[in-house]
Amino acid sequence: MTGCGSGGDKDGGKKEAGAPSASSSTARDSALDGKGGSSFDGVYAARSGDGPVGLSVYQGKAALYADGGKRACTGTVGVDKKPVAFTLTCADGNTDRASGKVERSDGRTLVVSWAGGRKDTFSRTGDAAQLPDPAKLGGGGLPAPTKLGG
Repeated sequence: MTGCGSGGDKDGGKKEAGAPSASSSTARDSALDGKGGSSFDGVYAARSGDGPVGLSVYQGKAALYADGGKRACTGTVGVDKKPVAFTLTCADGNTDRASGKVERSDGRTLVVSWAGGRKDTFSRTGDAAQLPDPAKLGGGGLPAPTKLGG
């Protein structure tokens, strides 16, 4: 293991073949909370080969920062679709984490596979909060997350 991407399964990858993940199906079925938000709303942090990655989800909108806070991306999370998917645009044009699908979610951990080939295992670090204005997420001055789960 290189330390990049996901931290792996706690059960060592031993799952019954063909058995659906209870946490992912539960997350999809109960994703919408009826108040404009979802069970995905929250603040998350992950470790990656390019440093800490922060993710905030609130009422169908998402903001992500990576590369020591130099890369800021904003967009949407389609919680009403299966699978739940992120569609982000990064201020610097980077597409590594522009499109991603949720593989697993249990309320504390969120595993996202990005179309750019990365896989991040996020740990929930806080409750949902309204996202800042995208103009303020231009990168450069964003702090790196200080609390990483795991």
